[in-house]
Amino acid sequence: MKYKLETIPVWDAFEADSECPFCRLEQKAEEGYLKYYLGSSVMAPETRVTVNAQGFCRAHWSALGRIRGERHALSLLAHTRFTEAAFQTEKILERIGQYDKKRLESAITELKSQVSGCVICERLEATVKRYYFTAVHLWRTDDQGFRKRYRESRGVCLRHLGGLVAMASETLCSGLKNLGGKAREDWKGWIRATLVMEQDNFRRLEGELFDYSRSFDPQYERKDLNHRDESLDEGIEKLTGKDFRP
Repeated sequence: MKYKLETIPVWDAFEADSECPFCRLEQKAEEGYLKYYLGSSVMAPETRVTVNAQGFCRAHWSALGRIRGERHALSLLAHTRFTEAAFQTEKILERIGQYDKKRLESAITELKSQVSGCVICERLEATVKRYYFTAVHLWRTDDQGFRKRYRESRGVCLRHLGGLVAMASETLCSGLKNLGGKAREDWKGWIRATLVMEQDNFRRLEGELFDYSRSFDPQYERKDLNHRDESLDEGIEKLTGKDFRP
């Protein structure tokens, strides 16, 4: 699969020295999509068709609702999505008026699907994949010394690490069953660099969290402990990704 390179945003995110550059990238992308769906696109037929069919997840309906001054646009999206959902729900329920186990199981699956889709989540997933691809590409080509910046970063949160490894496998290994030559060296080099980067930063945060927890014990002097007040939030962010919604 071909992916578009997004070099400038990825470089900026890694230079920001956060606990996970992909969290920063995802946050910025989400802010853009929220504004997009409440902007002029609300009157575009293709946008309304997509939103009517899928809607948004609970988190993104809430995020859209918190944007001030856009209640009219939100009401238009909500009304047509509600109309479509009500129509589909009625059809599903009508089909199971007489009990039939297979038909009922199918109906339950369809009912669950009414709230399982999200236009913004899908677009975010595709966008973050492009950022994964760009980061791996920059590492492979060592564009402007990216490998050094990668190694010196604070690493990646566990939420984004799996996707990054999957993209590196797809990009560096190119589907080859038996790696050889440069492909093998690129893969081994990237894995090694990523392992060291993650180990160093997990150990750093582990030590800071340990000292932070001891800072509440009166037998320790705070000045003798190696931690910052932000250590707790950053440790949780490393485990789950940054919670950037208000």
